[in-house]
Amino acid sequence: MAGVGRSLGVPIVSVRPVPGRPSVVQLVVAWELYWYRYEYDLADEDLGVQLIDEGQELDELAPEEREPNATCLETGALAPGV
Repeated sequence: MAGVGRSLGVPIVSVRPVPGRPSVVQLVVAWELYWYRYEYDLADEDLGVQLIDEGQELDELAPEEREPNATCLETGALAPGV
C-alpha cells in the first residue's frame, strides 16, 4: 500500500468485521482510481492478509466500505481512526 500510496495519494481505509466469521476482518483500501479488498483472520496470523477482490470504480463498493474508519500511514501500516 505504501508504494501505491506514493503514486495515488492518501487512500480511504475501511476495516470491518465479516458477518458470520467472528475472527475475520475485512479491509478496504481505496483511491479514486482503484481499490483493494483484503481479509485477515485474527485467529490464524500465519495465514496473513489475503487479497480477495479489487476494482477500478468506487461505486463498486458498498457505502460503508467507502466510509473511512482507519488511516494508512506512510509506511503502509494501518492505524484506527481517520
